[in-house]
Amino acid sequence: MKKSILAGVLVLGGCVTPESAAPPIEVIEYRTSACFGACPVYHVAVSSDGVVAWEGIQHVATKGRRQFVIQPREWDAFKAALAPYRPTGTQVYGSTPETCSGPIATDAPGVEIRWRDDDRDDYLNAYFGCDLDANRSLYQALADAPDRLPLGLYIGR
Repeated sequence: MKKSILAGVLVLGGCVTPESAAPPIEVIEYRTSACFGACPVYHVAVSSDGVVAWEGIQHVATKGRRQFVIQPREWDAFKAALAPYRPTGTQVYGSTPETCSGPIATDAPGVEIRWRDDDRDDYLNAYFGCDLDANRSLYQALADAPDRLPLGLYIGR
């Protein structure tokens, strides 16, 4: 009897897939901030498995929480658009003299972006009024990144 139990365990043991076989899930969280005008304020968390969690907060077409799935090419495009700006650790282009290295304009929007994967957890906070002349191309790239995702119905553009 013991031999048949052992044989069964050995046979079933070959059917188990190791956890490391599944690719790790990466997540990029993208959160916009308010401005003096009607800037869209939302939070979107995009996962490498294609799951997107949306939360529309203010000045968007779809308020509240929604979840949907995107194509791998959309994930790849969003990730690639933000990749050049991913810091190692934390980077802040802020709205105070302590966190901004140049002139500061008030009432501008900004973004907070967090990249998470098995190896890293990195964070970028960019207030678009911080030294606009020096950071214009950075801010434009960060603002354009969500255009790689099917968010028109949610943002309203």
